[in-house]
Amino acid sequence: MLLVNEVPSPWLDLETGWRSLVDSGRPLLIASVQTRDLANSWLFHGRDRLIRALAPPEVLLLQLDFDGPLQKALAKASEQPEGRLTVHGVMLRQLQRLLPSEALCLLIDLDAFPLSRAAIQLSFVLAARHGVCGNAQRTNCIDNGEHLFIGPSFCCFSQGLLAPLGDQAWRINGRSDVGEEICWRLPVPLAENLFRPIRSRFAPIWPLEGTTPVYGVGTTFGCQGVPVSYHHFFARNLTSRLHFALLSWLAYVRLGRAERTRTSLRQQLRAWKAELVFGLRYLRGNPF
Repeated sequence: MLLVNEVPSPWLDLETGWRSLVDSGRPLLIASVQTRDLANSWLFHGRDRLIRALAPPEVLLLQLDFDGPLQKALAKASEQPEGRLTVHGVMLRQLQRLLPSEALCLLIDLDAFPLSRAAIQLSFVLAARHGVCGNAQRTNCIDNGEHLFIGPSFCCFSQGLLAPLGDQAWRINGRSDVGEEICWRLPVPLAENLFRPIRSRFAPIWPLEGTTPVYGVGTTFGCQGVPVSYHHFFARNLTSRLHFALLSWLAYVRLGRAERTRTSLRQQLRAWKAELVFGLRYLRGNPF
Protein backbone atom coordinates (compact mmCIF):
# COMPACT_ATOMS: atom_id res chain seq x y z
CA MET A 1 0.00 0.00 0.00
CA LEU A 2 1.31 3.47 -0.91
CA LEU A 3 0.96 5.73 2.10
CA VAL A 4 1.93 8.99 0.41
CA ASN A 5 0.49 11.27 3.07
CA GLU A 6 2.61 9.64 5.75
CA VAL A 7 5.87 10.53 4.01
CA PRO A 8 7.55 13.82 5.05
CA SER A 9 7.61 16.30 2.20
CA PRO A 10 10.89 16.18 0.24
CA TRP A 11 10.37 19.83 -0.75
CA LEU A 12 11.13 21.03 2.79
CA ASP A 13 14.89 20.46 2.71
CA LEU A 14 15.37 20.65 -1.06
CA GLU A 15 17.99 23.39 -1.06
CA THR A 16 20.10 21.57 1.52
CA GLY A 17 19.77 18.26 -0.31
CA TRP A 18 20.64 19.83 -3.65
CA ARG A 19 23.72 21.61 -2.34
CA SER A 20 24.92 18.41 -0.69
CA LEU A 21 24.44 16.50 -3.94
CA VAL A 22 26.34 19.08 -5.99
CA ASP A 23 29.17 19.14 -3.45
CA SER A 24 29.45 15.34 -3.73
CA GLY A 25 30.76 15.72 -7.27
CA ARG A 26 28.51 13.04 -8.77
CA PRO A 27 27.85 13.51 -12.51
CA LEU A 28 24.34 14.87 -13.09
CA LEU A 29 22.77 14.50 -16.53
CA ILE A 30 19.45 15.19 -18.20
CA ALA A 31 19.13 12.77 -21.14
CA SER A 32 16.75 12.20 -24.03
CA VAL A 33 16.86 9.47 -26.67
CA GLN A 34 15.25 9.75 -30.08
CA THR A 35 15.39 8.45 -33.63
CA ARG A 36 16.81 10.85 -36.18
CA ASP A 37 13.55 11.41 -37.99
CA LEU A 38 12.14 13.01 -34.83
CA ALA A 39 15.43 14.69 -33.92
CA ASN A 40 15.15 16.80 -37.08
CA SER A 41 11.60 17.91 -36.28
CA TRP A 42 11.04 21.55 -35.30
CA LEU A 43 8.06 20.41 -33.22
CA PHE A 44 10.31 19.68 -30.23
CA HIS A 45 12.42 22.85 -30.32
CA GLY A 46 10.28 24.62 -27.73
CA ARG A 47 10.62 21.67 -25.40
CA ASP A 48 14.40 21.58 -25.90
CA ARG A 49 14.76 25.30 -25.19
CA LEU A 50 12.62 25.00 -22.10
CA ILE A 51 14.80 22.23 -20.67
CA ARG A 52 17.97 24.21 -21.40
CA ALA A 53 16.52 27.24 -19.63
CA LEU A 54 15.40 25.28 -16.56
CA ALA A 55 18.43 23.01 -16.14
CA PRO A 56 20.65 23.97 -13.18
CA PRO A 57 24.17 24.98 -14.25
CA GLU A 58 25.64 21.89 -12.58
CA VAL A 59 23.65 19.54 -14.85
CA LEU A 60 24.88 18.31 -18.23
CA LEU A 61 22.40 17.91 -21.10
CA LEU A 62 22.69 14.83 -23.28
CA GLN A 63 20.61 14.12 -26.38
CA LEU A 64 21.25 10.88 -28.25
CA ASP A 65 20.03 10.52 -31.84
CA PHE A 66 19.72 7.01 -33.27
CA ASP A 67 19.20 5.56 -36.71
CA GLY A 68 15.63 4.26 -36.67
CA PRO A 69 15.95 1.24 -38.99
CA LEU A 70 19.05 0.01 -37.17
CA GLN A 71 17.31 0.25 -33.80
CA LYS A 72 14.35 -1.70 -35.18
CA ALA A 73 16.72 -4.45 -36.32
CA LEU A 74 18.42 -4.55 -32.92
CA ALA A 75 15.05 -4.69 -31.19
CA LYS A 76 13.95 -7.58 -33.41
CA ALA A 77 17.14 -9.47 -32.53
CA SER A 78 16.79 -8.89 -28.78
CA GLU A 79 14.25 -11.65 -28.04
CA GLN A 80 15.14 -13.65 -24.92
CA PRO A 81 13.21 -15.78 -22.41
CA GLU A 82 13.25 -12.75 -20.07
CA GLY A 83 11.55 -10.60 -22.70
CA ARG A 84 12.51 -8.36 -25.58
CA LEU A 85 13.60 -4.79 -26.16
CA THR A 86 11.47 -2.27 -28.02
CA VAL A 87 13.14 0.44 -30.12
CA HIS A 88 12.84 2.68 -27.06
CA GLY A 89 14.44 -0.02 -24.92
CA VAL A 90 17.36 -0.44 -27.32
CA MET A 91 18.07 3.29 -27.16
CA LEU A 92 17.86 3.30 -23.37
CA ARG A 93 20.27 0.37 -23.22
CA GLN A 94 22.83 2.37 -25.20
CA LEU A 95 22.30 5.42 -22.99
CA GLN A 96 22.91 3.34 -19.88
CA ARG A 97 26.13 1.94 -21.37
CA LEU A 98 27.46 5.48 -21.86
CA LEU A 99 26.79 6.75 -18.34
CA PRO A 100 29.56 6.98 -15.72
CA SER A 101 29.15 4.53 -12.84
CA GLU A 102 28.43 7.29 -10.29
CA ALA A 103 26.05 9.24 -12.52
CA LEU A 104 22.51 10.32 -11.77
CA CYS A 105 20.46 10.61 -14.95
CA LEU A 106 17.11 12.33 -15.43
CA LEU A 107 15.52 10.65 -18.43
CA ILE A 108 12.89 12.78 -20.20
CA ASP A 109 10.73 11.67 -23.12
CA LEU A 110 10.52 13.83 -26.23
CA ASP A 111 6.93 14.77 -25.37
CA ALA A 112 7.66 15.64 -21.75
CA PHE A 113 9.40 18.42 -19.86
CA PRO A 114 10.04 19.58 -16.27
CA LEU A 115 7.90 22.37 -14.88
CA SER A 116 10.51 24.19 -12.79
CA ARG A 117 14.17 24.17 -11.87
CA ALA A 118 13.16 23.03 -8.38
CA ALA A 119 11.42 20.01 -9.95
CA ILE A 120 14.68 19.01 -11.64
CA GLN A 121 16.59 19.42 -8.40
CA LEU A 122 14.01 17.40 -6.49
CA SER A 123 14.26 14.56 -9.01
CA PHE A 124 18.02 14.29 -8.59
CA VAL A 125 17.84 14.53 -4.79
CA LEU A 126 15.25 11.74 -4.57
CA ALA A 127 17.20 9.53 -6.97
CA ALA A 128 20.36 10.06 -4.92
CA ARG A 129 18.49 8.99 -1.78
CA HIS A 130 16.43 6.08 -3.11
CA GLY A 131 17.90 5.09 -6.47
CA VAL A 132 15.03 6.06 -8.77
CA CYS A 133 12.00 8.37 -8.93
CA GLY A 134 9.62 9.65 -11.58
CA ASN A 135 6.18 9.66 -13.16
CA ALA A 136 3.71 7.06 -12.00
CA GLN A 137 2.48 4.60 -14.58
CA ARG A 138 0.25 1.55 -14.49
CA THR A 139 1.26 -1.57 -16.37
CA ASN A 140 -0.21 -2.29 -19.77
CA CYS A 141 0.81 -5.94 -19.72
CA ILE A 142 -1.70 -8.76 -19.83
CA ASP A 143 -0.20 -10.88 -17.06
CA ASN A 144 -0.49 -8.23 -14.39
CA GLY A 145 -3.45 -5.90 -14.48
CA GLU A 146 -2.62 -3.44 -11.72
CA HIS A 147 1.03 -2.78 -10.97
CA LEU A 148 2.43 0.70 -10.42
CA PHE A 149 5.91 1.58 -11.55
CA ILE A 150 8.06 4.56 -12.51
CA GLY A 151 7.65 5.18 -16.21
CA PRO A 152 10.50 6.31 -18.49
CA SER A 153 8.63 9.44 -19.59
CA PHE A 154 10.24 11.31 -16.68
CA CYS A 155 12.52 9.09 -14.63
CA CYS A 156 15.61 9.97 -12.62
CA PHE A 157 17.82 7.03 -11.74
CA SER A 158 21.16 6.15 -10.22
CA GLN A 159 23.44 4.37 -12.66
CA GLY A 160 24.93 2.45 -9.75
CA LEU A 161 21.52 1.02 -8.90
CA LEU A 162 20.50 0.06 -12.44
CA ALA A 163 23.87 -1.13 -13.77
CA PRO A 164 23.56 -4.66 -12.29
CA LEU A 165 20.26 -5.10 -14.16
CA GLY A 166 21.80 -4.30 -17.52
CA ASP A 167 19.24 -4.19 -20.30
CA GLN A 168 16.80 -6.24 -18.19
CA ALA A 169 15.70 -2.87 -16.83
CA TRP A 170 14.21 -1.97 -20.21
CA ARG A 171 12.87 -5.31 -21.46
CA ILE A 172 9.15 -5.87 -21.89
CA ASN A 173 7.51 -9.21 -21.13
CA GLY A 174 4.28 -10.66 -19.82
CA ARG A 175 4.43 -8.62 -16.62
CA SER A 176 6.37 -5.48 -17.59
CA ASP A 177 6.30 -2.48 -19.87
CA VAL A 178 9.51 -0.51 -20.63
CA GLY A 179 11.24 0.25 -17.32
CA GLU A 180 8.81 -1.71 -15.19
CA GLU A 181 11.29 -4.47 -14.37
CA ILE A 182 13.17 -1.93 -12.24
CA CYS A 183 10.31 -1.83 -9.75
CA TRP A 184 9.88 -5.61 -9.82
CA ARG A 185 13.55 -6.41 -9.27
CA LEU A 186 14.72 -3.61 -6.95
CA PRO A 187 13.44 -2.46 -3.53
CA VAL A 188 12.23 0.94 -4.69
CA PRO A 189 10.10 2.79 -2.07
CA LEU A 190 7.35 3.87 -4.45
CA ALA A 191 5.41 5.89 -1.88
CA GLU A 192 8.26 8.39 -1.69
CA ASN A 193 9.26 8.42 -5.34
CA LEU A 194 6.16 8.34 -7.54
CA PHE A 195 5.13 11.60 -9.17
CA ARG A 196 1.36 11.28 -9.39
CA PRO A 197 -1.15 12.84 -11.80
CA ILE A 198 -2.50 16.21 -10.72
CA ARG A 199 -4.54 17.19 -13.80
CA SER A 200 -4.94 16.46 -17.51
CA ARG A 201 -5.77 18.75 -20.41
CA PHE A 202 -8.38 16.33 -21.71
CA ALA A 203 -10.57 13.89 -19.83
CA PRO A 204 -8.37 11.23 -18.17
CA ILE A 205 -8.05 7.93 -20.01
CA TRP A 206 -6.12 5.56 -17.73
CA PRO A 207 -6.45 4.61 -14.06
CA LEU A 208 -3.58 4.08 -11.65
CA GLU A 209 -5.36 2.22 -8.88
CA GLY A 210 -8.86 0.89 -9.17
CA THR A 211 -10.91 1.71 -12.26
CA THR A 212 -11.26 5.52 -12.18
CA PRO A 213 -9.15 7.19 -14.93
CA VAL A 214 -6.77 9.81 -13.51
CA TYR A 215 -4.31 10.60 -16.32
CA GLY A 216 -4.29 10.94 -20.08
CA VAL A 217 -3.33 13.39 -22.82
CA GLY A 218 -1.47 16.36 -21.38
CA THR A 219 -0.97 15.21 -17.79
CA THR A 220 0.80 17.23 -15.13
CA PHE A 221 2.53 14.98 -12.58
CA GLY A 222 3.50 16.18 -9.14
CA CYS A 223 5.04 15.32 -5.81
CA GLN A 224 2.64 15.76 -2.90
CA GLY A 225 0.50 18.09 -4.99
CA VAL A 226 3.33 20.30 -6.28
CA PRO A 227 3.76 20.13 -10.09
CA VAL A 228 6.96 18.45 -11.27
CA SER A 229 6.61 17.32 -14.90
CA TYR A 230 4.35 17.45 -17.93
CA HIS A 231 3.84 14.45 -20.24
CA HIS A 232 1.75 14.86 -23.35
CA PHE A 233 1.53 11.23 -24.65
CA PHE A 234 0.97 10.00 -28.23
CA ALA A 235 4.18 11.61 -29.56
CA ARG A 236 4.16 9.26 -32.57
CA ASN A 237 1.05 10.97 -33.95
CA LEU A 238 1.42 14.25 -35.84
CA THR A 239 -1.71 15.85 -34.36
CA SER A 240 -0.44 15.22 -30.85
CA ARG A 241 3.04 16.52 -31.75
CA LEU A 242 1.57 19.75 -33.13
CA HIS A 243 -0.43 20.26 -29.94
CA PHE A 244 2.66 19.54 -27.84
CA ALA A 245 4.75 21.98 -29.90
CA LEU A 246 2.27 24.77 -29.18
CA LEU A 247 2.13 24.01 -25.46
CA SER A 248 5.89 23.70 -25.05
CA TRP A 249 6.55 26.98 -26.88
CA LEU A 250 3.96 28.73 -24.71
CA ALA A 251 5.64 27.33 -21.59
CA TYR A 252 8.99 28.58 -22.86
CA VAL A 253 7.62 32.05 -23.62
CA ARG A 254 6.03 32.28 -20.17
CA LEU A 255 9.34 31.28 -18.61
CA GLY A 256 11.15 33.95 -20.65
CA ARG A 257 8.65 36.59 -19.53
CA ALA A 258 9.21 35.63 -15.90
CA GLU A 259 12.98 35.86 -16.40
CA ARG A 260 12.62 39.29 -18.01
CA THR A 261 10.68 40.60 -15.01
CA ARG A 262 13.70 39.73 -12.85
CA THR A 263 16.00 41.73 -15.11
CA SER A 264 15.81 45.50 -14.82
CA LEU A 265 15.03 47.61 -17.88
CA ARG A 266 18.33 49.43 -17.39
CA GLN A 267 20.24 46.15 -17.64
CA GLN A 268 18.41 45.19 -20.80
CA LEU A 269 19.05 48.57 -22.43
CA ARG A 270 22.73 48.39 -21.51
CA ALA A 271 23.02 44.95 -23.11
CA TRP A 272 21.20 46.04 -26.28
CA LYS A 273 23.38 49.16 -26.57
CA ALA A 274 26.58 47.09 -26.26
CA GLU A 275 25.31 44.69 -28.94
CA LEU A 276 24.39 47.57 -31.27
CA VAL A 277 27.84 49.13 -30.93
CA PHE A 278 29.51 45.79 -31.63
CA GLY A 279 27.24 45.18 -34.63
CA LEU A 280 28.12 48.52 -36.23
CA ARG A 281 31.85 47.90 -35.73
CA TYR A 282 31.48 44.35 -37.07
CA LEU A 283 29.82 45.57 -40.25
CA ARG A 284 32.69 48.03 -40.80
CA GLY A 285 35.09 45.09 -40.65
CA ASN A 286 36.69 45.98 -37.30
CA PRO A 287 34.76 44.53 -34.34
CA PHE A 288 37.45 45.86 -31.98
